[in-house]
Amino acid sequence: MRRVSCSVKYRGTVVHWNAERGFGFVQRDTDQREIFVHISEVDEAYESLVLGQRIEFEIAESERKPGHPKCVNVDVV
Repeated sequence: MRRVSCSVKYRGTVVHWNAERGFGFVQRDTDQREIFVHISEVDEAYESLVLGQRIEFEIAESERKPGHPKCVNVDVV
């Protein structure tokens, strides 16, 4: 897993998750915005996320979709 240092940590809840494809969306607590998350950014102890799961994460710009945010350095709380 690649770690990017973004310094600001956020918390949120998994609101959509596609286990077959390994991605979904997290609703950030601070403003209810939904942000993309990929399993490759999740702590290696977890093989998947589940709906309703609480996570802590940083935000970086997506390489695949410039200008769009994505969750990085994701930890389950």
